[in-house]
Amino acid sequence: MARGAWYYRAEEDVGYYGALRAHATIERRRGKRGSGTLLLGNCRLTLIFCLIASASAASQIPSATQDGISSIWNPSGRKYPARIYQTVRIQGNPPVIDGRLDDPVWKEGDWAGDYIQQLPTEGAKPSQPTELKILYDDRHIYMAIRAYDNPALVHRYPGRRDDIIGDVVGVCFDSYNSKRTGFEFDLTAGGSKIDLILGNGELEWDTTWDAVWDGEVAHDAQGWTAEFRIPLSQLRYGRQDEPIWGMHAWRWINRNQEESQWQLIPRQNTGRMHQLGALRGIRGLPYPRHVELLPHLLARVAPDRPGGGGTEGSGSGGLDAKIGLTSNFTLDATDRRSVPYRRTPCTTTSVPTRATSVWKRMPPRSRAMEAPCVSAAPKRAACV
Repeated sequence: MARGAWYYRAEEDVGYYGALRAHATIERRRGKRGSGTLLLGNCRLTLIFCLIASASAASQIPSATQDGISSIWNPSGRKYPARIYQTVRIQGNPPVIDGRLDDPVWKEGDWAGDYIQQLPTEGAKPSQPTELKILYDDRHIYMAIRAYDNPALVHRYPGRRDDIIGDVVGVCFDSYNSKRTGFEFDLTAGGSKIDLILGNGELEWDTTWDAVWDGEVAHDAQGWTAEFRIPLSQLRYGRQDEPIWGMHAWRWINRNQEESQWQLIPRQNTGRMHQLGALRGIRGLPYPRHVELLPHLLARVAPDRPGGGGTEGSGSGGLDAKIGLTSNFTLDATDRRSVPYRRTPCTTTSVPTRATSVWKRMPPRSRAMEAPCVSAAPKRAACV
């Protein structure tokens, strides 16, 4: 936590005008017929006094933003000072994403720690320490997270994509620094990927957003580690030479029902995106070409019935595409196809008729996928 950082609650200033309205209401109720001039004079005097007091208070507050993070007005009512992480551009080869932080590149840059507990006790010291490092190049953002823990106590469960299960670590970027939405990337201790778009509302997140990125975890005697590679094409950012991104990093320890955060976000807030810390040090990023293609294929084959001798199965394939039409508008396209497959045993027969017993009763789509019967003898084949 950056101690000594300044923050200011707007409500303290608004309080002057709230007092002014309350005073005017009381005077109006007390006023009698013929005292309107006196009441108006009182209100004017009160207004002048409040403006002088406001100017005096404002003169004691910094008149400029500090590193683009704080502001005098601070309409979000930031409760905790903003932390800043300074990233660096990698000088060597990029890391191999395998979850193990043994690549030489991870010796570059600085580790950030001092996570603070949000749940169950806001502001308390977490039960286990966590460290974070962020690097970048012209194409990717690389992140490494070290989650210290007793290996025997880590909850590591297999799960599907976007299933928040077991222990979790993750990072969220408000790459536009708009304080409206952020792109979050998480990994569970079991290796499942979670990605979502985070908003300001308490329940405002969207896990249907599936970005194209890589992430792996590994376990050792000190706990577990997570390694991320986020293509810059999956993020949206402006054309500034040295942009400032909002940043949030967190960890969930399932057995303790405990959440700790790098930048503590108060549970009672007026918008979580206004409470984020900042990522600085990014320089000279090329403007991204937002085109990403991710093909995938899955096949399954099994016996059709015990002793039948045939096989049946299914195959599915698809393509996920993300195409950036403008700097803040992206087209997400997904195409998935499933195809059934069945092969039945064949015997030869001298009956000069077509194989109609099974083949004709199949639907046309499955009939097209039916494996042809092949016979070594110069006779017709019939499926049984």
